[in-house]
Amino acid sequence: MCPVISTSGLPVTVPDDLRCLLQTHLNKSLAEQPDLTALTLNFRDPDYSAEDGGFHPVEVRLVKSGADWEISYITDFAYVGLGYFAELAKELDFDFGCQQYTHSLFGDIPSDELAELFSLWADNFMQFTQMDIFTINASFD
Repeated sequence: MCPVISTSGLPVTVPDDLRCLLQTHLNKSLAEQPDLTALTLNFRDPDYSAEDGGFHPVEVRLVKSGADWEISYITDFAYVGLGYFAELAKELDFDFGCQQYTHSLFGDIPSDELAELFSLWADNFMQFTQMDIFTINASFD
């Protein structure tokens, strides 16, 4: 039986194309590491830099929960600072495991705005993945 990424109980709707993308990478990782209990996927634009900009790196963590898998968090990173002192920091963080949702400039995301913001983020992210912007790396636990 194929493992399933469960999104029931999340305060947002995860679009089918995003769920399919994550499911594909989960299945591939489980083929390599069948005893996997957690998977972190890193989506990176190789050309992204503090000087030139580009597409923000995104990290998605999936954790095994019984027979299913759940999305623990999705974090969108951006450079802060200038030049030599610029560093990647969390810009947008959907931490479903801790039920904390934040934006670096605005702080906590109000619950009445969460679904709309997540939908907008997910639509953009999926457009970027369809443009083959990202290299994708998986790390296993």
